[in-house]
Amino acid sequence: MNYLRPTLFFSINKEIKDFTYEIIKTESEKPNIENQDKNLKIFINPKTQNYQYIDSEDFFCFVVGYPIINDKINLELTCNEIIKNKDSIDEFSKKLNGAFLILIIDKKDLSFKFINDRFNGIHFYWANLKNFFYGSFLYFDLFKKLRSEKKFELNQDSLLQYLWMSRVMDDATHDNFSKYLMPASILFINGDDIKIEKYFLPNFVKTKRTRKEAGEEYIRLLSQSIKRQTSDIEKKKYCYFFSSGLDSRTVSSAINNNGNESTAMTVAFSDNLEVKYAKEAALCAGSQHKFLKLDKDHLEKNFLPNVEICGGLYATHDALFTGLYSKVKNIGNVIFHGHALDFWHFGNYLPTKFLRIFNNKTHIRKILELKNLEEDYLSMNPLRLTWHGKGMEFNKLFKKEYFNQGKELILSGIRKEIERGKIICKNNYDYWEHFLICAFGRHFTNINITSKITNGIVRTPAYDNDIFNFYLSIPNNQRITDEIRIYALNNIKNSKLGKIPTANHGFPAGYSHIKKTIFQIFRKIKRLMTGNIAYSQPALKDRTWPNLDDYLRSSKFYLNELDEALKNEELKKTLALIDWKYLENKINRWKKGEDFDAIFVICLVSLSKFLQITK
Repeated sequence: MNYLRPTLFFSINKEIKDFTYEIIKTESEKPNIENQDKNLKIFINPKTQNYQYIDSEDFFCFVVGYPIINDKINLELTCNEIIKNKDSIDEFSKKLNGAFLILIIDKKDLSFKFINDRFNGIHFYWANLKNFFYGSFLYFDLFKKLRSEKKFELNQDSLLQYLWMSRVMDDATHDNFSKYLMPASILFINGDDIKIEKYFLPNFVKTKRTRKEAGEEYIRLLSQSIKRQTSDIEKKKYCYFFSSGLDSRTVSSAINNNGNESTAMTVAFSDNLEVKYAKEAALCAGSQHKFLKLDKDHLEKNFLPNVEICGGLYATHDALFTGLYSKVKNIGNVIFHGHALDFWHFGNYLPTKFLRIFNNKTHIRKILELKNLEEDYLSMNPLRLTWHGKGMEFNKLFKKEYFNQGKELILSGIRKEIERGKIICKNNYDYWEHFLICAFGRHFTNINITSKITNGIVRTPAYDNDIFNFYLSIPNNQRITDEIRIYALNNIKNSKLGKIPTANHGFPAGYSHIKKTIFQIFRKIKRLMTGNIAYSQPALKDRTWPNLDDYLRSSKFYLNELDEALKNEELKKTLALIDWKYLENKINRWKKGEDFDAIFVICLVSLSKFLQITK
């Protein structure tokens, strides 16, 4: 098996009153919880998550992840301090940094608490039943267990939200028993009593800084985060997934500037521009470079494990890094990457539009006015990036008689998140940002991290309290120019990094949005005058991901899975509001080359297979 299964599952038998526990290490098997002879059972793959536990006279504490205390990763100290500060856990939790999930059990009354970080660094899906409590990193494992419960039902609200918006809103899941633990939460369970408290709330107050001031602060904070996340006592071999973009370059420089040797790994289906520019940038940053070539049928071969790690909540094509373990294990044992730095500091999920010149999209963006928050988010949901104008008509998705009901089910999730944001949001733009950060783990790109975890221990430099607070303080108008990341790239000790092009657009990564636009115009003029296609923007084949429409249409495997999805009676019965005939007709025309929604297609296939293999 060429991947590590990121298993982390908690099973608590509330009927057993004498505290006993068992920690079961499992590298590839799913958790087997049929014989619950202990009060607590924890299933974990130690190759995918670091963990530590302490069993004292009155308390049991289990910590997983990389909690940072006093600027260093220290799981044992975190356990001891949690027990020591058991009566003021909310205040102590504010001091913790990094990504973590903590369980503390009071042996006297068998009440317990789960505490997570402020980034959803470790997903946690949970269900409190009459006699049992279950919690899981993978929703697949929890959902499969809950399917056997009496009165189990699928949640049509979340299914619709996922299919339309490529994410589920609020803390909902696809069943009627479980919930998703939102970030910076303390979940308290005492028998049937449930209480959730937030120990941290984001602050949207903006700070005015010059480009240089903000850029220097960003460099300092990123370097500080890397220093914290490489503070293990044991020596590690560091590596990182490296594209040709801005974040990989700044992360690599920060790692190497902290005195750590590292190896960059670029993943692609061919030795293309992405690989070429990534190699140049990695060597320039002082790293070694490895090209990990994906098989043509890479996504097909890893489809079933990706269905498990996606859990019907993410599209399987975004889980690109599953199936690389045999290669990665020989390169490094702690994996870094640049997740979240782009959409935090570039603001590419803000409500914006790119200005056009001669009907061509430029690199200059303008923030859109938000008039009706609910309707605007429904129609401009930024996680539906590739959907706009591609043939998916919301007013035809539902049968006419069910349109209002279907729309209301999706809007209800948006309203719940608006309600959550009332105590911290001052305007519609705060709310828009709140939709993203109130549940980081629900972002569609987050499954990238989970697929990276199938190769070993993963750490995310963006998951740092100080970087997070800094991002929240940046005015939106400053973010959409990307001037802070660009300044950092051009000044992070190796200014040559900014001169190397990126496969995103073919221009040096350190160019400003204005400079890229000017060069874009001249490039097009050259192409029109000479007829030379070399003066064109790099195509998708030159980047990491293939063109999804072409990939799916040419794959007999995915076309067969799509046909199976359209016959999935459980899904069609649950979502009887959808006009399935309309969908089938649109998809049949899409197969022949007509514009539709490749994202909708892959979401539908991923969800259908999830329901099928969890029965």
